[in-house]
Amino acid sequence: MRNRKTFILLLLSALLFIPAQVSLADVIILQDGRSVEGEIIKRDKRTLTVKTAKGIITTIERSEIERIVTKEDLIKEYETKRKELELAKKQDDLDAHMVLAEWCKKNGLKAEQMDELNEVLRIDPDNKEAQKMIHLLEGTVPDEWKEEKKRSPRTRLAKKNAKSSNGNRNSSGGKVIVIGKNGSGKFKGGKGSPAKPDKTNKVLAKALAFLAKGQSKGGNWPCRMSHYNGQVLVTSYCALAMMAAGSTPAKGPYCANVNRAKNFVMKVITLESRLDKSKRGGKNMNQSVWRWGAGGMFLAECYAVHKDPAIKAKLQEVVIKLEESMEPSGGWGHGPGGPNMLNYVELEVVSNYALATLGMAKQLGCKVDSAKLKKACDYVIQCTNGMGGVGYSTRRGQRGFGCPGRSGGAILGFTLCKYSHPMYTKMIRYLDKTMGDIPMGHASPAIHFIGGGLGSLQVSKGLWNKYVQTLFPVILEHANDDGSFRAVVNPKEGDHDTNNGIYYSSGIYTFLLAVDLGRLRFLSGKYGGRKISSDEPKKKDKDKDKVEKKEKKGLQVP
Repeated sequence: MRNRKTFILLLLSALLFIPAQVSLADVIILQDGRSVEGEIIKRDKRTLTVKTAKGIITTIERSEIERIVTKEDLIKEYETKRKELELAKKQDDLDAHMVLAEWCKKNGLKAEQMDELNEVLRIDPDNKEAQKMIHLLEGTVPDEWKEEKKRSPRTRLAKKNAKSSNGNRNSSGGKVIVIGKNGSGKFKGGKGSPAKPDKTNKVLAKALAFLAKGQSKGGNWPCRMSHYNGQVLVTSYCALAMMAAGSTPAKGPYCANVNRAKNFVMKVITLESRLDKSKRGGKNMNQSVWRWGAGGMFLAECYAVHKDPAIKAKLQEVVIKLEESMEPSGGWGHGPGGPNMLNYVELEVVSNYALATLGMAKQLGCKVDSAKLKKACDYVIQCTNGMGGVGYSTRRGQRGFGCPGRSGGAILGFTLCKYSHPMYTKMIRYLDKTMGDIPMGHASPAIHFIGGGLGSLQVSKGLWNKYVQTLFPVILEHANDDGSFRAVVNPKEGDHDTNNGIYYSSGIYTFLLAVDLGRLRFLSGKYGGRKISSDEPKKKDKDKDKVEKKEKKGLQVP
């Protein structure tokens, strides 16, 4: 029975990318090793226009295409070989996965080759051969590998010593933080807030190593809640923590982990969960909006540094899911399908992360319905009180009963959607005054930590510094020796977060410790903008100095 369920899930994952009529006829293999499957509906000298199984239309530059093939028979052969490997109980046989990766390379199955290489890195995270093959697939071969044979051991040692003698400083003279496996990696991140407690970096390094060890071979992190919904949410925050610390799907000490997480999220984020249609007592159990919000933010940050058309196409699918599931009020429930177990539909907190995803997607070139975006923002305004506190919903007895976590999340959503409203400034002031109440957030304190933190980052470095001074000591108090984090408990409501599993709290709090290192285009807020991939050159913000001066004078609307 278990094997049958696994087979069905795998089948659904495969069918997600396969059009009903074209089968596997149109498969565009890209130079970076990814593939887009669908129907080619238009061709010209420079581009191909492809319609995917979900009806998403995407345009691909011919210069990005390696070849177009029919690979139905090759995939069947690959699946047979993979099944034989599993039947022989060689899932942890490094050599067997490497042989299969070479076979995939020979036959042009680059996505499958990447999967096999990720299996190799799961078994041996430091395997140099697999790391190099992944970089070759992604088209991001580091310059030092190209020059490796030209440099003698003495030259490399001299260069290493020279680097060390510089006091680990970056070009601007500031200290850099070295974050990597076991706390001694070589990938550099920014300094972040000067208000961070001294032990923050040590705890962060341990936490990243803990997360790396806990990832499943399928790419997700375990979660006890809501099937795909919980898995995508937890996986997204764990992977965002690694990205914030300096890794991308193609680069950095945790690139293999981020890449596996990206592949997992892309496979399941729009699949139907077994809970999506289930009813209990006639009430709706669907909680899909949570995964579309968190998973959408993760995919947006991936696409911002790794211009894979397949990621953008999947992000567009998430946008459509969010737009279709919006309630007539402009808000969202846990998921579409009517009243939940407690007999209500909308709750404001999910609107914050839905809006963040929609705003990020729009800035990345996805099509977003502007009218629905405005309606969603207006719903949040209707939940507020006159002082900027965002309530649980617009229902009587809940509207206007604000909390800083929801207000911070609303600030995040409004900023990324570039939505200006007089209430925005009031929400910032409310967050500033009530920052210390975040650990008392309703239901899941971790979600309120996320909302308050990401909202603060969008406003100013000063407000973020206050968040760090107020709440980082609380986060660090909950760090365990093995790198994990205990749940922060609201004593008035009990311990809800522990029920979601250790990686729920660990992923979220690790992410918050790393988010201001400046490696995320959107979620790092005022600390964002650092170059982290050769795919996207660093852009200079000519108005940066003006913005900083304005922040010192007062709070600004986006």
